Amino acid sequence: MLFYIYSKPHSISELDQKHLDRLKAKFWPRVDKTGNCWIWIGHKYHKGYGCVTSTSKQRRRINLSAHRVSYELLVGEIPEGLTLDHLCRNHACVNPDHLEPVSLWVNQLRGIATPALNAEKTFCKNGHPLTPENLTKRVNVRECSICKKEAWTRWKLKNPEYQREWLVKHPGYMSQWRQDHKILVSV
Repeated sequence: MLFYIYSKPHSISELDQKHLDRLKAKFWPRVDKTGNCWIWIGHKYHKGYGCVTSTSKQRRRINLSAHRVSYELLVGEIPEGLTLDHLCRNHACVNPDHLEPVSLWVNQLRGIATPALNAEKTFCKNGHPLTPENLTKRVNVRECSICKKEAWTRWKLKNPEYQREWLVKHPGYMSQWRQDHKILVSV
């Protein structure tokens, strides 16, 4: 499994005027503006996003995303902390009218990836409603509280030695539990 370290994307603000002019000269011939979407016909990343290479002010080669370059050239700087969402759902499109700066979370929810599909669910796989009262939240995970309690109960029944060991470490727990649940124990 590959893990990607997220870093801030490069911007045309990292270019000096000479390299910015060169970028503009080689950028627009690689854009097909015949349709509604302006399709990038140059080099593409593995998911279909356009890529253009330039040299930064520090004389370093940098890869720039074509849709980000188009937006910055025609609209302006992308606000800090926001990413561009392709409203047309075409990754090769560089038309700034089809790009909207949104947070990364909103961009993921608008897509068809797992976070978006899970966020739309209103019932768990066992049919329990996923309401705020019935959710246990962990980092980026929504869990059904009913299913979680049932799974814990099943595990405890299969592992009675753990339960005995835990009760020895916490001697007052069962008497307090019986009082809370109004269970009378005959002596």
